[in-house]
Amino acid sequence: MTPEQQLIQQICQLIESGQIDRNPLVEDYAEQFAELCRLANERLLRCQDYIDKGMRSEAVHEAHTAPDLLVLGEQLQFAGLKKWRNICADMELVVFQPLNDELLAKLRSECAREQELTPLLKEYRRLVYQGDHHGCISVLRMIREKDPTNPSWANNLRPLEEEAMADTVAAAEEAIRTRDLTSLKALYDDLTSPYRVATAPEDVLRNMRKLLMHDRAEALCKEGVAILQRLQSALANDEAEELAVVTAAAEKLAADDAFLRMPENWETTLAAARDMLAAIAKRNEKKAEFGQALAELQDQLAANKLSELSLRHEWERLSAWEMPVPEILRKQVMETLADMQVKRLRRERRVTAAIVIGVLIVLGLLGAFLHFRIVQRRRAAIFTEMERMHSSAQYEQLDKYMEHIGHIDPNFMQSPQVRTMHQNLILALRELNKAGERYARAMTALEAIRQNAYEGTSAEIIEQLLAEAAEMAYGDEEKNQVDIWRRTWQSWQQRQRRDADNELLRLTGMYNTARQDAKKQPYADFAREYEKISELTLAFKQGALRLPAASEAVAQAFHEASEDLGVWERDWAKRRDDDAARRQKLQVLQEDIPLALPDLQRYFTLLQEYCEMAPTAAETLHYRRILDQRQHYEKVAALSSITVGALPLPADQIHILQQVLTQQAQGSVWEPDLQRCLIMADERQAMLGQINAMLALNPDMLNVTTLRYRPRVGPEPRQWQLLYSPKPLIEGKERDAEGNEQNIYFGNIYFFREIDGPPVLMHTKDVFPNRLNVRDFEIDIRRQAQDNLCAHARFLYQMVAEANEAPLPAVHLLNNLDTLIASQDIELIPKLWLLRAIIDVLQANCRTQLPESAGWLDILDGVDSSTPWMNPNYPPTKDANARISRKLSELPEFSPFAARMVKSLRVLQEALNAKPRCVGSMQAGPAGALQPVFVEAKPSEVWVLVAPSGQQQPYFMLLAGSDLDMRADALRVCFPGMPLFAPTRERGTANVLISLGVADADKTAISKPASWPVNAW
Repeated sequence: MTPEQQLIQQICQLIESGQIDRNPLVEDYAEQFAELCRLANERLLRCQDYIDKGMRSEAVHEAHTAPDLLVLGEQLQFAGLKKWRNICADMELVVFQPLNDELLAKLRSECAREQELTPLLKEYRRLVYQGDHHGCISVLRMIREKDPTNPSWANNLRPLEEEAMADTVAAAEEAIRTRDLTSLKALYDDLTSPYRVATAPEDVLRNMRKLLMHDRAEALCKEGVAILQRLQSALANDEAEELAVVTAAAEKLAADDAFLRMPENWETTLAAARDMLAAIAKRNEKKAEFGQALAELQDQLAANKLSELSLRHEWERLSAWEMPVPEILRKQVMETLADMQVKRLRRERRVTAAIVIGVLIVLGLLGAFLHFRIVQRRRAAIFTEMERMHSSAQYEQLDKYMEHIGHIDPNFMQSPQVRTMHQNLILALRELNKAGERYARAMTALEAIRQNAYEGTSAEIIEQLLAEAAEMAYGDEEKNQVDIWRRTWQSWQQRQRRDADNELLRLTGMYNTARQDAKKQPYADFAREYEKISELTLAFKQGALRLPAASEAVAQAFHEASEDLGVWERDWAKRRDDDAARRQKLQVLQEDIPLALPDLQRYFTLLQEYCEMAPTAAETLHYRRILDQRQHYEKVAALSSITVGALPLPADQIHILQQVLTQQAQGSVWEPDLQRCLIMADERQAMLGQINAMLALNPDMLNVTTLRYRPRVGPEPRQWQLLYSPKPLIEGKERDAEGNEQNIYFGNIYFFREIDGPPVLMHTKDVFPNRLNVRDFEIDIRRQAQDNLCAHARFLYQMVAEANEAPLPAVHLLNNLDTLIASQDIELIPKLWLLRAIIDVLQANCRTQLPESAGWLDILDGVDSSTPWMNPNYPPTKDANARISRKLSELPEFSPFAARMVKSLRVLQEALNAKPRCVGSMQAGPAGALQPVFVEAKPSEVWVLVAPSGQQQPYFMLLAGSDLDMRADALRVCFPGMPLFAPTRERGTANVLISLGVADADKTAISKPASWPVNAW
């Protein structure tokens, strides 16, 4: 069981148990599964990249590299995947990235297609080695038919077809000359094949078509005459079915390119047939629509869904077709209409009668209601008049009025309310004689009060006398006298109240205005505020004398304003004392704040205290900005103790770095650079995986072995010859005729009999009749099989082995590229294949550091590396070698790029080891200009940390060098209180770059570290 299967099985068992708690084991499962999904997705993207470039074989190889990506994809999509995702989310574990199903399905499809093409590809390679061009063309067309989207097949097919075009055209012209229709048909199919790439000459195709068509023209002409006769017969007899069949045959015959000679009247007869067929189709369509309308009407009649108006409308629409209607349907419609008309008239008569009866009933009820309302209103008016007389003490008039009403409406006089009023009238008449004396005494007392100008008598006594006089008054004259006296008294009261209210309202308004003005624009100092409070206090003391005469609401408002004035005065005294204490403490804080550094925690505490005590001070805005950016400054101090060794980092430092990134470094100025270190380690492992995978890219080319041999007997000088074999030759023993034992070597070899012939895979027995033995030949072969490999295979194995030990695989590959190009032992075609493979690895993993790698691949495009290379005199090999030599001359030297990558890593290491420390802060000078205040000796240079708002990354800027001359660009971002930092190293930033060998030209190509000062690059 593979580690991946074991991990998934453990997760499934964990899910099935149902008892899951967060512990280190579960966290480890989540991390391993997330990493497994991430690596699978990366491999899917790599395969997608290969497929997009037309490199399906490389994508399939990548997919089948252990662990098999297709099998792994099925395993990762196990049944409890969704439940595992929910568990990770609920427990805040590492959540895995789901597989890209679309890419996985596409990869499966490409693997299946590659498997289908495998037999054809083997056959194509065999034909290439044998030099069978015609066979190669046939196999490539079959491959292109199965894989039409791959452009490489067309690129391979085009030169072969162009090379064979002259022979094919010559054979076609010979077949035209000899009128060999069988050969001509085969050649025409070959030249017009949909999978052909090279286009045949149009004039040759036209001549071939003419000859092929001429042979069929006579037969088609006779067939056309027969069809014309059948058309004319069908038109004459009006046979619709026959006419349709014959017209279709005529249309098919007319579409044939070989139908060159049309019979007389062909076009006219065919047009007449088309017109008749169209008329027949239109007539049949009309009959079908009419039948459908009849069926719909019958269904609606059977369902009894139509009203009389709808039925008449449907019948008129059906009659408009001007086609015969069945008599039974006509009779049914007429009977239904008559029945509907009778029912409609009967219903209308019933409705009319009901309306008349309802109107009569409503009129009767309305008359009775109006009579009742008139009587009620008249009695209510009479009773109202009685109440008025009783309330105004007109008892004698009321007695006469009630006697008159008793004669007119005796029933109304017997009502309970009228009888009660009559009894009260009798009692009032009895008391009338005693009320006069009390009225006279009350009015005499009131007149005495008015003569004294209402002074000396309380308002309660006056109100009691007025109430008694009003109660005892009899008659309108006495009541008018009481009312006149009351109005005079009320007028005097209103004048007194109005004067008091106006004065108190004036004082209250003056106080409210003062309070509102103070809120809108506070007083400049406490002295002016106290002047206003004193002025209001004196005015309120004078206004308090008029409180007894004021209205209750105004008096209450004046009292509340007076209390608020006292609160204001006490608050003023408290604020005055607090302000004096605050000013004294702020002065102490302003002196202590710059001296708190380099202790950033105490510095932030003092800044927070200052902002709380002086929220409106000019410095507070800047101090709040520092506090908002507090985490960035704290992370600078926290990470200053970290030392980064040589890059890329070893595994133990990677683990420490991961912990730092999840804690102190998150969101800091160093986060991108530390992330870059982690990515660099991952990229190294990924690149090593691809470098090791190069050994399996083309096993047929890498397994080729060589040996040298020359005959022992022959003319001098005897030349050594190279012999290539797809795998090591088998060494055996045999005895000659004399009984002497000798070594022999046998197996498959690549051999060419002609000096410019193609290398063909043959057995040694077919090349050496007496076998390849040490008796007849001197054989130079190494004892170790790997020592007999071809030069390019030995180079690749050595490069891969050294790359696994190299700290920087990319630099190692770049240096090996120069070695590979300069090597004279490696054949050009294998050298091209190795160059492509190495540069492809660099381009896939180092696009950012080496953007030029895409251009290197473009230079190497256009040359086929599958050409057999064992015979340099073979014309295709010779042509390929010449083209490769030209391509190699266009490639640059790769050692400068390797040096550039090393410089980039050294710059990154220097940036991470700068260890800046806080050395002071920016403070406003006497004239308001910013100036640095240092807490230690003169630093080598001064940095400032700029923390933009939002999600932007913080960055350093160089404020001043060792001469402390402020830079204008950095000074623009400074503000009072801003902390200043200095690197631990003694050398300045510019000197560091010079010591690392970074020139100005290199800065555009080297990635600037995020923690490097942005204005010092």
